[in-house]
Amino acid sequence: MPDTPAALLTQMSAEVDGSMLEIGHAYTVCIDLGANYTAGSSGFVAYVSGVTSADPFVYPTSQHSFTLICDGCSDTTQIFLGTEECQVLWSPRAILATAGVLDWTSYLDATALQVGMYYQLCVDLDGENQTLQGGPTGLDVFVSAVLDYERPIDGVFRANLAQKIRLMCSSCSRAAEAFLGESCRMFGENTTASAPATLSPRAVFQFDGVIWSVEIDASDLHPGGRYRLCIDMDGQATGLTAGDTGLTVYLSPAKELDPLTILPLPQQTVGPFACEVCSEVTRAYLGVECPGHITGLVGAYNPGDTDPQDLNQTNDTALPGKWFKSSGDGGLLANPDGVGWVVTLNAENLTAGYHYRLCLDLDGFDTALGFGDTGVKVSVVAELPVAPEPAPEINLSSVNSSNSSILDADAG
Repeated sequence: MPDTPAALLTQMSAEVDGSMLEIGHAYTVCIDLGANYTAGSSGFVAYVSGVTSADPFVYPTSQHSFTLICDGCSDTTQIFLGTEECQVLWSPRAILATAGVLDWTSYLDATALQVGMYYQLCVDLDGENQTLQGGPTGLDVFVSAVLDYERPIDGVFRANLAQKIRLMCSSCSRAAEAFLGESCRMFGENTTASAPATLSPRAVFQFDGVIWSVEIDASDLHPGGRYRLCIDMDGQATGLTAGDTGLTVYLSPAKELDPLTILPLPQQTVGPFACEVCSEVTRAYLGVECPGHITGLVGAYNPGDTDPQDLNQTNDTALPGKWFKSSGDGGLLANPDGVGWVVTLNAENLTAGYHYRLCLDLDGFDTALGFGDTGVKVSVVAELPVAPEPAPEINLSSVNSSNSSILDADAG
């Protein structure tokens, strides 16, 4: 066939029916350019992975708990982090343990990985057996230098300027930057005037000699939204890209109007409390804590969960011994007596003598948002205080008339 002039390569995609392929095997990608051509090898290999979802991050520790969803995995399956084609292992292999029908967990040794970089998640379905070979899952994993953050002094973050997040950080520097976003990979660059309000501007890391922190401008984000905390370890440089820390930040939409008190009984009305973006779709419950800000594949507890749990908390809502996790949930109603919102809940599982947090989900039964800590606290008491009886009224005119008569008698 005669030579043809060089042409620019065009990136294209195709949908392939892989239902007949076996999980854990690699196949040659063949291509047929059409008329006057015959099918042949493209030079590429496609690995059929049973892993459909996994945590997008690891921490640089020796026992990082890592979760994934896999169809075809077993307790002999091994995973590791490596190069794009999984030819080089950057982390030791780790065996999976079942956590559900398709849910699996493992403990990865990520101490040799570089923070701020991405690694391919690789899987070998039969592990030490030699029948199958390991291959890429198509999922990359970010090594986060930020391991956690501290709860702010007032308890919550809001969609305002200067939201200070105090970080637990490994190998951080003042070159690093952070931002809040619905996704960390979609918005790796600074915001522009035309960018949607789904991320905050970048903020540089600060160090006060004791702890690292960032001040996030969250004023363009949505109250009641939960955003991922994203970091870029070299900031404005181009060597690294932004990645997911595995942490989320909930922006509280609600505030206290007055101290709130209820009884540990069914049909308790909580409120009123202020919330400019709430509606009758919004749902709420009371909990010792709201869903945690560390997000993996394991779901938070459900409202109304009555299973008593061992206490391992140190926050100001901690209860001794055993505690019930939460009240039932309910939909918000406009306060019939004035401003704000109220919600009626089943609080019989709560413990008198302690206060609980008001957890809100703005879109209720929809799944776009989720419950978060509003910072509004509700005290649960054994009995409501009895209002003192009003003092009896004294008729001053009658008293004055009586005194006048006495004086007149004395005078006589």
